[in-house]
Amino acid sequence: MIDKSTADSSAATYMKYTPAFKAYFVRQVAAGARQSDVACAQGILLGRWQRQALKLSCTE
Repeated sequence: MIDKSTADSSAATYMKYTPAFKAYFVRQVAAGARQSDVACAQGILLGRWQRQALKLSCTE
């Protein structure tokens, strides 16, 4: 689910999440869970993912 990628060994590590991983947490919030609770429990930021999911659902 998570792909840790770096440009080289001296570069900062960043996390790259799969669309399925993101969708799982967006669905939790859509089902009624508080965004801050889900985000804090997983150590992630959900706001951008939710906006992207909403944008995609509006264009379909």
